[in-house]
Amino acid sequence: MQKETGRKTTGRKTIGIALALFAALAPAAASAQNGVLDRDFKTMMEWFPGRYDNQEQVYFEKELNVPQDERHERIHHIFFPVDLNAFPGETFYVQ
Repeated sequence: MQKETGRKTTGRKTIGIALALFAALAPAAASAQNGVLDRDFKTMMEWFPGRYDNQEQVYFEKELNVPQDERHERIHHIFFPVDLNAFPGETFYVQ
């Protein structure tokens, strides 16, 4: 019985040390992840504005006799960033 008790105590100590280590490192990991997310969001916001149109896709689906129920509808969107004091963060005009 003593050996089992010793192992359980050692196991509990190991778990306690692991939890303490995780608690100490978690804020640094979260901070690093937030840095990556912030960088990626900034990149996405630089790429996002523009004109999006699938006219060629619609044209070629018709030319290639794609079945009507499988064809895409035409879309044409314009996304333009705007500064609006009433709306903090990223705001876009969409047409």
